[in-house]
Amino acid sequence: MTYETLDVSIRRGDIQFVDNGGYESRNTSTIKLIQLAFEQYPPDSSFSREFRVYTGDRFSKVCDFSYAITKKEEVPRSIPHYLFDAWPEIGIQSYQQTFQEMLDAGNAPWQYQQVFWIGANTNRLRVDCSALTRKYPGNIDFRLMEWNRKDPSALHKNTATYVSLIDHCKYRVLIDLGAGGFSARLPFLFASGRPVILADREFESWFYWDGTLQPWVHYIPGGHTVDSIETACKWTFENQEEARKIGERGREYAKTYFNQDAIIKYCAKVLWNYSS
Repeated sequence: MTYETLDVSIRRGDIQFVDNGGYESRNTSTIKLIQLAFEQYPPDSSFSREFRVYTGDRFSKVCDFSYAITKKEEVPRSIPHYLFDAWPEIGIQSYQQTFQEMLDAGNAPWQYQQVFWIGANTNRLRVDCSALTRKYPGNIDFRLMEWNRKDPSALHKNTATYVSLIDHCKYRVLIDLGAGGFSARLPFLFASGRPVILADREFESWFYWDGTLQPWVHYIPGGHTVDSIETACKWTFENQEEARKIGERGREYAKTYFNQDAIIKYCAKVLWNYSS
């Protein structure tokens, strides 16, 4: 089965793509990222390679590259995901523009002291954690939502409960609760400069595994149970200054590793061993 895959061929200074179809605009954005990498950090003219990219949420054992991986040994098989270009279906027309807007919004003081999260009802952890809002109404704001898909090209415009990434910056602490695969939004959460609680998940991007992103330095580990999530949230209530510093370090990490030039260069490094 080739759906949610993209075939790439590089020969004698030329690059060709075969789009085998995928979810929303993921394949289109991935093509753009690889094309930019090829133009800005090209391989040697003698370089030749054919490979397949999996554009689903999880790790593919049969494709050469995926957005998501499950362990350190798979880092060489993880490429930057589609959102580093755009996700127009939820209102992100340009990664770089939204990234800068998150950096700017993070400069403003937070308005609400709660730990904030909003997301679709995709697993039991999300559902169970939403009960923490009732237990700590002044400190936790976890919201389950459902996309209105009457216009798949503009989900954000038709979903009344939608909260933009920019508006996430109004909260003191942010949390990333896993869905079924990797977290596409995580780079934006770090760019906000807010302390980020990161729940454990099976699938994640390369930076989670390559040793550059460190728990208690750049983020607060949240574990994988309601109790561990609750403990992490309570830690941010009781250690606000240290949490703030973690948020600042997370923001500096994002500025270094998640600016679009760094992403494009990393793409070239993984796909054709570009080194500067």
